[in-house]
This record gives sequence, structure tokens and C-alpha cells, in this order.
Amino acid sequence: MRRFLALLLGFPIVAPSAQAAPLTLRCSGALTSRQAPRDGMAPAPRKNMVDLSVIVDFDSRGVSGFWIDGNGLPELIPITATDANSVTFEGGRKGSIQLSISGSIDRVTGKVDAQQTVLWRTGSLSQMAWDLRCTPARP
Repeated sequence: MRRFLALLLGFPIVAPSAQAAPLTLRCSGALTSRQAPRDGMAPAPRKNMVDLSVIVDFDSRGVSGFWIDGNGLPELIPITATDANSVTFEGGRKGSIQLSISGSIDRVTGKVDAQQTVLWRTGSLSQMAWDLRCTPARP
């Protein structure tokens, strides 16, 4: 029947694409970092103001903007959950260093929170926390 209707109307009936354009956010806020040496006391955390772009790719189910791969390209961090109000992401890498990150994006307010932990071969630990306010980037 569909084929007949397509021939009759002169154009094919095609289902709409399920692909969604990535959501690009311009973000500003605080990056707090802390270094904990294997032995000894950790110094006070350092706080810096940062500007960065965060891209939420719903089709690839990943968030980029926090990690860069070996070729200098943004690395996707897997999305673990989405709903009408938020996107949650989490990822990790093991190798000469152990790297993990988790975070959330509030789709209503534009607030992005993310925490990263790096365990170095020496046994030292680095922690970073982003507290960002974001707005959709204009094309």
C-alpha cells in the first residue's frame, strides 16, 4: 500500500531521520584542582576561571570538551543516562595512568558539574572539579 501511495503521489515515503544535531554549549566557571602526593600533605586546592565548549552528542551517546585524545581531538565520554532535565556522563581510561571522570549537565539551568581523578604511576593523585554555567552556542 505504501509503495502504491508513493507511486500515486510521485514521491517516496521516507521515515524521518532519527539523528539529532549535537548540542554545543559555551561554558564559563571555576576549575578547582588539587594534587595529592603519594607521601606528605596535599597543598591547598587551586581555583582558576575557565571558558570551554562542551558538546553533547546524543547520537554517539557521548560528551566532549573535557578530554583530548593523542591526536589533539576531543574525546567522547560516554553518556550513562538522560532525561528531560539532565544528562549524566562517566568514563575512564587505564594505562600508565588511571583516569576517570563523571559529571552531569542540567538541561534546564545550563549548570555543568564534572569531577576528574588521575592516579599517576608514582602513586600521586590529581583531582579536578568543574563548576560551570553554560548557554547554547549560536551557529
